[in-house]
Amino acid sequence: MSDNTYNGWTNRETWLVNVWFNPESKSDLEMAKEAIEEAIDNAPDFLRDFISAEQINWEELAEALEPEEEEEEVFRLITHEFTYEMLDATATIALKKLMGEKV
Repeated sequence: MSDNTYNGWTNRETWLVNVWFNPESKSDLEMAKEAIEEAIDNAPDFLRDFISAEQINWEELAEALEPEEEEEEVFRLITHEFTYEMLDATATIALKKLMGEKV
């Protein structure tokens, strides 16, 4: 069984997007896509024949971002929960002080 991938990516075109743009978020990926489309639109006709942008696997690139984004979401939720607990504890202490209770 042969491996038909290119440095772990679907193909050379997809790998090159990762190498040149190193997208870390969906907005980075969208910016890369727009930059590539603009560059191709502005390239001379003969040079467009050498470019295989339609081979770029945008889905694969997006999937490579998902674990990081999920980790960021988990971190955000944990931070939110921690902040809520700290505010709740602070409010409880302040309320006890107002009521003259020992803290």
